[in-house]
Amino acid sequence: MRTLMITFSHIALTACTSSTIGPNGIPAAESFMCETEKAGLDTDFEGGAGASCKATGNTFTVRISPENTPINPSPWYALRVTPKEPGLINIVLAYDEAKHRYKPKVSMDGKTWVPLEDTATETSAEGRRAKIKVRIDAAPLLIAGQELYVPDQYADWMNQLARKPSVKSSVIGQSKFGEDIIALNHSASKGSGKTIVLVGRQHPPEVTGALAMTHFIAELFSNEARSKAFRDKFNILMVPMMNPDGVLDGHWRHNEGGIDLNRDWGPFTQPETQAVKSAIDAIDASASEEIILFLDFHSTRRNVFYTQTVEDEPTAYDFTGQWTARSRARLPDYEFERAERHNTDLPTSKNYMFTRFQIPAITYELGDETDRELIERSARVFAQEMMQILLEEEGE
Repeated sequence: MRTLMITFSHIALTACTSSTIGPNGIPAAESFMCETEKAGLDTDFEGGAGASCKATGNTFTVRISPENTPINPSPWYALRVTPKEPGLINIVLAYDEAKHRYKPKVSMDGKTWVPLEDTATETSAEGRRAKIKVRIDAAPLLIAGQELYVPDQYADWMNQLARKPSVKSSVIGQSKFGEDIIALNHSASKGSGKTIVLVGRQHPPEVTGALAMTHFIAELFSNEARSKAFRDKFNILMVPMMNPDGVLDGHWRHNEGGIDLNRDWGPFTQPETQAVKSAIDAIDASASEEIILFLDFHSTRRNVFYTQTVEDEPTAYDFTGQWTARSRARLPDYEFERAERHNTDLPTSKNYMFTRFQIPAITYELGDETDRELIERSARVFAQEMMQILLEEEGE
């Protein structure tokens, strides 16, 4: 497996029980879920998750439970190990409601994440238990199903984007527990009001989708001539983090209301979906704006785009077919599926936006273990081809 070199500006590991800082910058916890003479283990940090823990000798057994049920099997875990003496420890993940899914990744500094070798993890035949062998030294370390990508990191990135003259950051609502839902709006200088809408992180563990979204947006705001031409003509509404509570609390799928936000586009019972709907309503109410495309970034077990069927394609020029075909031709090493789905009564963002506006509304899914360098390269290609097609077909 290729080494992950994912570097973030910082990881929020501020815990009420943490005081000392490890040699590489990760706070060492003073209070543990469980501990032995070898190490202590806790989850008292943003994104931390593990229901309970028992420890004997060099083995730590952590029960992994969802926030509520029924739930999609996206069994998130994120643990901090504070060593007391160097050596090899075993972390056993015992799942209540799912099978082991996310391959463990470790960070020694809270910035760079590296996957453990496959040989370091033994999974039981039924998939309900996974034993992970981890070597510890003097410094605290993090072990998680995916890289931690928490609200403070989003804030840093969004603040940088909001410094661009054409971009305005605004609070469009609050989450169930009072976290701000932030929207970024780019206003075109010469455009006709045509707007694309991008949303992400409805589901907390779906980090690869979040990474793709950041790279996709980075390409939209690059200094390339195509990107500049696109920004001149098209407005962009971006809501990168719809479920901050779920991310902070290490949820598998839901918000603090126990609801899958991507099943609430229609009922709109939750403050997070209500906030995004209000932002979309404001565009729809404007005589000078028109939504022409919607993308929702997610993660699953493979790279896939959930789209309308060929028969339901809402543009005369076949945006979806052109977009996937052109991108595929430029990405021979990026395997992905276009999964056509008839519109159904399932209240997802894709179905809602297609039904309401009759536009291409696409769920952009990244594989859990897709190579991170390939995520960036492919996201930039998909952004380039989207811009090119819209400039050709909708640019006037």
